Amino acid sequence: MAEEISVMDIDGDDYPNVAAVNNKGKSVAVSNNIGPKSIPWVEKYRPQSLSDVAAHRDIVDTIDRLASSNRLPHLLLYGPPGTGKTSTVLALARKLYGSQMHNMVLDLNASDDRGIDVVRQQIQDFASTQSISFGAKFSVKLVLLDEADAMTKDAQFALRRVIEKYTKNTRFALICNHVNKIITALQSRCTRFRFAPLDAVHVTERLNHVIKAEGLDVTESGLKALVRLCNGDMRKALNILQVIFLLAHLWLVFTFFFFSFGLCLEIMLKRLSPQPATEFPNLYTPCIIEQTYASPGPLNHKAEPMHKICCDII
Repeated sequence: MAEEISVMDIDGDDYPNVAAVNNKGKSVAVSNNIGPKSIPWVEKYRPQSLSDVAAHRDIVDTIDRLASSNRLPHLLLYGPPGTGKTSTVLALARKLYGSQMHNMVLDLNASDDRGIDVVRQQIQDFASTQSISFGAKFSVKLVLLDEADAMTKDAQFALRRVIEKYTKNTRFALICNHVNKIITALQSRCTRFRFAPLDAVHVTERLNHVIKAEGLDVTESGLKALVRLCNGDMRKALNILQVIFLLAHLWLVFTFFFFSFGLCLEIMLKRLSPQPATEFPNLYTPCIIEQTYASPGPLNHKAEPMHKICCDII
């Protein structure tokens, strides 16, 4: 057992490149099986492989190298939200297990399942059993604990013992925003990687990919405003972009209804009233229509308000 644990305690000095969702997003690849239009873009454009992860190439390459050499340690990934921590681990799991991922990976959100009973029951039961998975490239199972900093202290101490006991056949990946909320005993048993906020270049590159895939029409100034607003959080950027997309659709529908209703009401009043038509103010506002559409024509989600709403949010 001592020899197995010593392999896990990999120091960052040995690897110069090491940096000091369940609804979470990244260079991402679009899934081949795109679901309904209502699916969150964070999940729709989540990276499917390690090569698709938008940034932190030094960390991703190091983890990839360790996994390829069968020396994968327990992992502790920490940093602000929306920086690619969960996506990196999920992409790693797809590479290691392929189609057998559902049999070899236990994915828990520790903010929901944070008690000591979960550690003693679900995690220990999964880690203690030997898994015979045909077709899997990696024989060791993986436990993914997202938002591990929400676990109670008792649960973390119990998890420390489970990690020690089942190192031979299970690897643990802990993901958190605040590493100081993880007990020292757990930190010392994991290789730590810090995910810093994404650079504006990587966020812009990924947003352009999503904009092109969704067929949107966003101006350069609107895109810059969105990148500035998300502040390195890719998940936040994708969520805002999708909200703007939906609001643009609602705005077009509302404007069309307002125009049609106001025009019909004005015609009815003019017909029923003896007053001259010139005394009735226009109840509809053509200027709204002119501002709504980039050019005359049918309703189109490539309308100008896409970037106007974005700028209004800023």
